[in-house]
Amino acid sequence: MHELKSAFAACGLALLAAIPAAADLTIALGYPRTADPLGRGVTTLFISPNDVRYRTRNYYEGNKDWVFNVASGRLVMIDHDGKQDAESNAEEREEVRRLEREEAETRRLPGWRDGKIEMQAIPPAHPGKVFVEEGSKTRQYAGYECEQYVISTDAAAGPQEPNRRDRIAVWWVTGDLQAPAFFKFQDAVLEEEDAPDIYTWRLAWAQAYDELKRKGLFPLGGQPPAAESAAPTYGALDMLFQPTSWGAAWIRKDPVDPAVFAIVPKDSILSAVLPPSYNKIPSPVERRIASLKDRIESNRKSSQEANDKLNATMSIGKRPPGQ
Repeated sequence: MHELKSAFAACGLALLAAIPAAADLTIALGYPRTADPLGRGVTTLFISPNDVRYRTRNYYEGNKDWVFNVASGRLVMIDHDGKQDAESNAEEREEVRRLEREEAETRRLPGWRDGKIEMQAIPPAHPGKVFVEEGSKTRQYAGYECEQYVISTDAAAGPQEPNRRDRIAVWWVTGDLQAPAFFKFQDAVLEEEDAPDIYTWRLAWAQAYDELKRKGLFPLGGQPPAAESAAPTYGALDMLFQPTSWGAAWIRKDPVDPAVFAIVPKDSILSAVLPPSYNKIPSPVERRIASLKDRIESNRKSSQEANDKLNATMSIGKRPPGQ
């Protein structure tokens, strides 16, 4: 029995040793020449176990910093061209998720069921089924062998083409890099999208994103269909949630200086700069909270008006003849 326990322990240690430990990463990201004709733009992703910074420089209207702290959930977004900044926290993002659930619940209209009027939920928009499949190709990014993940949908399938699938994107991923903080950062950034899920790519691509997290894979490149490729927004969603081609140019695994994640008021080569003169604006999360509250109130009002009209119609139909 002792030998059996020792064998299991040794096996467990071997498995743990096979899983790459989370390490500090500095990743330079490259975009096609069409996005940066002069070739001067620089996008750098800094990752430590508790902090992430996404920095873009030398792009036209693309000089930005996104700084995130995992422990506190604080996300600071700085637009150096517009000289403005915004900030959100974990509590606000949780409030967005709560309000999204409430908004979906209030999106109802009255209907007739079993001889009485009931408020019935409006079915959500259905974008079609999303398929996330391992492709057969491999590709090198920054010295790492990457597997191909193909994301497609059958949203356009119909009687004429029942088996039609349209490719949404191809992601190139590796299991040789572990960076849980990156996914915490992306989770927070996702909440900064102004539009609700049913009107955006978020619902369609979340399945692929969740699979990467579940399998411990890290993205090092992305390609949308050529016809749908767009210029980068220079925001932190460009990697996985915009129809933008990109790829890791180089990767360093040296410790990242903590000063990289600091936000300072004056010029700094290392840290993110946020001068007092910058204009603080509402974060997208704050705007979404306000928008969701307005929609909830509007949904309730519309449902009540529709319910009153249906009741009035039913009352007229029940009146005795001549009244």
